[in-house]
Amino acid sequence: MVSTVSSTLEESNLFLERGMVHHEAGRLREAELDYKAVLALVPEHDIALHQLGLLAYQVGNFALAVNLIRRANTRAPQHAHYWSNLALAYAAQGLLRDAVESCKKAIELKPDFVEVFNNLGLILTEGRMYREAETSLRRAIKLRPDAPEARANLGFLLLLQGRFKEGWDEYEYRPANLEVNTPPALRSVKRWHGEPFSTRRILLVGEAGIGDQIQMVRFAQSLHAKGATVDLLVHPQLVDLFAIVRGVRHVFSTIPQPAANFFDLWVPMLSVPKLLGTDVADLPANVPYLQPNAVALQRWARKLANLSSDRLRVGLVWADDLSGRVHSPRDLHFRSLEPLKTLTAVQFISLQTGEAAAQMEASSWKLPAIGSSLRSLGDTAAVIAHLDMVVTADCAVAHLAGAMGKPAWILLPANPDWRWQLGRSDSPWYPTARLFRQRELEQWDPVIDMVHRALISMAARKVA
Repeated sequence: MVSTVSSTLEESNLFLERGMVHHEAGRLREAELDYKAVLALVPEHDIALHQLGLLAYQVGNFALAVNLIRRANTRAPQHAHYWSNLALAYAAQGLLRDAVESCKKAIELKPDFVEVFNNLGLILTEGRMYREAETSLRRAIKLRPDAPEARANLGFLLLLQGRFKEGWDEYEYRPANLEVNTPPALRSVKRWHGEPFSTRRILLVGEAGIGDQIQMVRFAQSLHAKGATVDLLVHPQLVDLFAIVRGVRHVFSTIPQPAANFFDLWVPMLSVPKLLGTDVADLPANVPYLQPNAVALQRWARKLANLSSDRLRVGLVWADDLSGRVHSPRDLHFRSLEPLKTLTAVQFISLQTGEAAAQMEASSWKLPAIGSSLRSLGDTAAVIAHLDMVVTADCAVAHLAGAMGKPAWILLPANPDWRWQLGRSDSPWYPTARLFRQRELEQWDPVIDMVHRALISMAARKVA
């Protein structure tokens, strides 16, 4: 009997070890089979259950992840990292109270668990318990001062609250900044850290998303005003659009070589506000700082000639267009906008691109849709220029319309991105923006009702 038990344990350990190797290498199906083989030999094996739970979490099956990790916890409640991962699975399901309690259990077992204090800070932020979130993140940083995730998340939280002076410092720990430090092609060029740079050639390097780059390109003019010659390295879709930004010499989508022949300094765009000491009150918010080129403007004038001049012309965007990504809380479904179809004094036009554009096919509300004809953001800018305003989810189009000085009504989730701050209906970044906020997560109907009523007033003013 002893030898049989020993043989079973040895065999299960072999499957477990191989499963973990597969898991680490990203071979998830093979890992799953090995973990299940462990459970066939040793039912309720806590490590195999936990690993299967992690696997379920990775592929987005959060309910299964909770079930499996809870079973692991029942077998081995002394493992703090089980409770930590259970918290993540609960949070992914929106079960924030359970997530918080699981974090607290992990901390009881391991009081110096930096990662859990960080995760708890994120979960509390999502639950809009900002003071408690800050306390948790600062505890993580006290335990490990160089913890980049905790410091970056504290930065996001401080910026969200409009505490820019503190927030920019911590924001320097954001993952994107660490990833671009230093691009191999720029190793021959010194990174700018805020020292005087009059007459120097400086390259602003775009990071994060297209919207971030549209938001931050405004600082090119600030640097130019201080005597720098400013070049940009940005997403290919932005090259033509940024070519006419005031204060910019050249716009690149790849780094010219040898870089030292072109630039004296370089800096990530999102680091510039900190280096310039930017606070909410002194944001450079002179709009427009982007506009379409004349050729695109004329081309779209012809294509949009049939738009009514008597009705309010409104562009609609309801989701980001990053194909293949998991649905974001920032996105709406087209059906959420259907109450707007009763507004006969408004002519809507869909600017939606990507997979979300197909959502209109299942609706009885058919809008003029030009998303598939938009070859670049320069085209989108030209279309926006011919409209009265834009109603949009939080995506690149929101930043584009704001940077063009167009009225941009931006629909925000209850947990907004840091740049929109909390509680306010305006934006210090974009003077022509108006913010419509959820009060509860995933509840878009009250937001669309507010937009509906506001559009009635806007359309009446146009007719008058």
